[in-house]
Amino acid sequence: MHVSAQSAPSPQPETLMPGPPDVPSPEIAAFLDRPNHAPARQAFLQSLSQIDPAAPRSDALTQALILALSAPNLDMRPAQEFVQHTLFYEVSADDAQTRVSLPPSTVSLITAFLYHRCNDSLNLEPALIDLRAGLLGFAQTGAAPGQDQIALAEALARHSFTNEYIWDVTETEQAQIDQLTQALSQTIESGGNVSAFALFLVGAYQPLDTIPALRNWVLGLARQDVKAVPDTLRLMVLDRLIEDDIAIDTLTPIQSETSAKVRAQYEENPYPRWRHLPTPTPCDSVETYVAAMLDQPPVSTANTSFNPKVLIAGAGTGQHPIFVAQNLPTAAVLAVDLSRASLAYGIREAAMRDVKNIAFGQGDILQLTGVEQEFDLIESMGVLHHMQDPEQGLQALVKALKPGGYLRLGLYSETARRAVTAARLRFAKGAYGDDLASIRQFRRDLIDAQEEHAVPLWAFNDFYKTSEFRDLAMHVQEHQFTLPALKSLLKRNGLTFLGFSNPSATAALTKMPASRAKRRRRDFQAWERFEKRNPDAFANMYQFFCVKN
Repeated sequence: MHVSAQSAPSPQPETLMPGPPDVPSPEIAAFLDRPNHAPARQAFLQSLSQIDPAAPRSDALTQALILALSAPNLDMRPAQEFVQHTLFYEVSADDAQTRVSLPPSTVSLITAFLYHRCNDSLNLEPALIDLRAGLLGFAQTGAAPGQDQIALAEALARHSFTNEYIWDVTETEQAQIDQLTQALSQTIESGGNVSAFALFLVGAYQPLDTIPALRNWVLGLARQDVKAVPDTLRLMVLDRLIEDDIAIDTLTPIQSETSAKVRAQYEENPYPRWRHLPTPTPCDSVETYVAAMLDQPPVSTANTSFNPKVLIAGAGTGQHPIFVAQNLPTAAVLAVDLSRASLAYGIREAAMRDVKNIAFGQGDILQLTGVEQEFDLIESMGVLHHMQDPEQGLQALVKALKPGGYLRLGLYSETARRAVTAARLRFAKGAYGDDLASIRQFRRDLIDAQEEHAVPLWAFNDFYKTSEFRDLAMHVQEHQFTLPALKSLLKRNGLTFLGFSNPSATAALTKMPASRAKRRRRDFQAWERFEKRNPDAFANMYQFFCVKN
């Protein structure tokens, strides 16, 4: 099977048509000249707040935005938000023809955005769904697609893969995609030339690795020459095949009924499907790392751990443990998770990034034995609150931690998750399943309800991907905490609280005199007052460090 040369994918987001003539601002010019220079990058991102996203966009600004979107880290969030605003004005259209005949500059920007980021704007989402439907309608006319249409279809396929097909699909669209899929399979099996446009349109609506003929062809091509597999087919098909064949060590049995249910959820929806990492800042010791995460000066002790053993209890798909391994390059990191599918994703990503100081294993942290007082640092983010008895899980972690060792936890805030609580109650009362159709329907019901609690739910990034939305609003097990309960939990288990690592918390401390900030850092009552004034401050969990007494 060959992808027809006349319609081979060749999106060129860097190739732009002339835009409004202008002289780039100093911030844009500096960023284009030195994109990896942190001050230039920060100045450019800050300058975006002074630009009207609805105004005509210059060539230089478009080039700078494309460069920011393609950066392989999470530090470009302001650029993504600006692009989502500007694309809302440029992609929305009343008729299908206009939707698929966008200006070259817009095609370049939207292609870069869909390639590298996941949309989390509820305003832009309908326009992107309409763009996808417009391209499908264009395909039904039988007209030959241009390079712009092919580039948009490929970008939408990659983006749909990233958001795990959470967007709604009409019955008409599904029928058309079923026909395209059948024709695609027949062409592959007969060895014919496949239209890239048709291939990517199918991928914009459903996972390409679910098409047996395509799986077999990509596998055969990879066996001959893996470099010959087109990048998008590698992402959407070959990587999945690689994950299926990865051997994973089994560390413990999974006996708990709750653990089995949680495992089943993440086998079906590995969480999260990620591509980018925060920029690492390598540290020479655990103490330096902890201080950096708490945004405070490091304190070296006689027990400073320069070659630490680190446990990530709840590795997920590897984003967290890989980041820790990069920040602690002299550490030996063990990443444990219930889900084989999640671990396979992480193993593949670690290998791709050449991160070698990390090992992955499948197991239940409740069953870990033989590791008493072994680890210098344990991190368990977003895990204990999904156990039937979170304190039992905490006790297992404390047992594995050396005296004087550090523990970083992430636990849900009852205050910050009030919108999630309301959504979970709605889910429990409804007749929803846990398949993709039910997930889409529940999400649509939340959007359509226009209820007071639904609006802040949209502010969670998790709202825009299938696995993350399911984790957010439909999880099989969830506990939430208050700060007084958290204080008691740590005291009962011989842990001393060191401070929150949430950006909202560290930002609040930087506004205080150093002496006051030092006292405030560990003051639970002060943090209670802070959360009452800022109820969404811990929306991404209470994230904090403590030390074993």
